[in-house]
Amino acid sequence: HILVHGFLSSIGHFVLSVSGVGRTLVTTFDGGNQYSGVSFDLASTECITIKEWAFNMKESGSFSAELWYRSGTNEGFLNDPSAGWVQLGTTASLTGPGGPTVVDFEENIQIQAGESFGFIYMTSTSVAYTNVGGSVPKTNTSSDGILTFEAGSGLPRPIFGGIPIGNRVANIQVTYHLCPSLQPE
Repeated sequence: HILVHGFLSSIGHFVLSVSGVGRTLVTTFDGGNQYSGVSFDLASTECITIKEWAFNMKESGSFSAELWYRSGTNEGFLNDPSAGWVQLGTTASLTGPGGPTVVDFEENIQIQAGESFGFIYMTSTSVAYTNVGGSVPKTNTSSDGILTFEAGSGLPRPIFGGIPIGNRVANIQVTYHLCPSLQPE
């Protein structure tokens, strides 16, 4: 924590608390199946900033990737590009199948306390995911007490086209930081 004391107008003394330690939420890297893309939801109990994404890719070499996100869930909006989706994009070099491949989207995503976001990750190659049993969507979650992952669907190209295949767990690793906070002393 960094402690900053100062007098702000007639309000009083405040302490700025900054958490510089990254936290990581990992689903699974079991793979088992692959498709061009995957969808999932993330919800947070505290304000966080996502700094890094890593996905389980099925092939080695160069690829392009797109990450789309929207406020709320991805469910019911996978074929609707007008549903408030925002795009980030990059090109990266893969590390090969079976492990985390860091994908830098050049922009950080902030999720406020109590908010959830739906995501679509689409590649020019194949991303690994793990099938979940049952016919009810979102049967698999991962959580570290702050950030919660909920399973989504396997997706074909092109983005916002084709039929999603439900009950798929994206093999991802999400690194994030808690947002700075200003607290009365």
